Amino acid sequence: MTPKCPPCLSVIIPVYNESQNLHRALLGFQCLRELGAELILVDGGSNDGSLDLLWQHQSLWDRCIVGSPGRARQMNAGAELAQSELLMFLHLDSKLSAPPPVNKMTELAAMGKWSYFTLELSSKKFPYSWIASSINWRSRLTANVTGDQVFCLSKKQFLDLGGYQDIPLMEDVALCDRLKRRARGVCFSTKVETSSRRWQKNGILKTIVMMWWFRFLYRCGVSPNSLAKRYYPNINFDVYSAPSYQSLESIIQPATTEAS
Repeated sequence: MTPKCPPCLSVIIPVYNESQNLHRALLGFQCLRELGAELILVDGGSNDGSLDLLWQHQSLWDRCIVGSPGRARQMNAGAELAQSELLMFLHLDSKLSAPPPVNKMTELAAMGKWSYFTLELSSKKFPYSWIASSINWRSRLTANVTGDQVFCLSKKQFLDLGGYQDIPLMEDVALCDRLKRRARGVCFSTKVETSSRRWQKNGILKTIVMMWWFRFLYRCGVSPNSLAKRYYPNINFDVYSAPSYQSLESIIQPATTEAS
């Protein structure tokens, strides 16, 4: 039997209470698997039916584990499972406009460099188009990149950096700070579309001011735990326990057995 080739890319996607968007998002990510990538889903203990949906649609992902909430620790857990030497950290509400340039990403990663994509929002109307353009210009001028723009780097570099800091907020800012000390990120023209729901739900001006204010407080030394309590008022970060994960199968099958 011919041994199976390792994936060209490991795509790590954190999930938490996304039952409304989960199936549609997974269908959109199948183009990555067609390129030879593996999809690694890391659920943070969803309680809205997301786990059942993931089980129903096993054919749409390659690996899935479930455990502690927290985007940073979820992505770290996914990176540990990755079989490719090239990692891509992708949000569930993101869509790629075209297949990613895997060959170029691999070349950059081999040189110790990292990359990211050009951001656009799901609403193309003004001022959402202006917001996306502003974020892209900021990234090109200052090399400050956020998780919505999709971090792409080698697994070795990621592990050498210690992965994402285990903090409940600003994990992408902290990772970018460490990456920039080694090399400036390369921006691809490939566009990644992220949902406009944050701006639409909270209001454009309020969201922009809040994001900049939280980043300013973080730079001033305010703890990410304190900021997270303000950003996610419905989550109790006082019981933010040590990370622990297990396969989706080990959770779903016992529950199914008990029900029968």
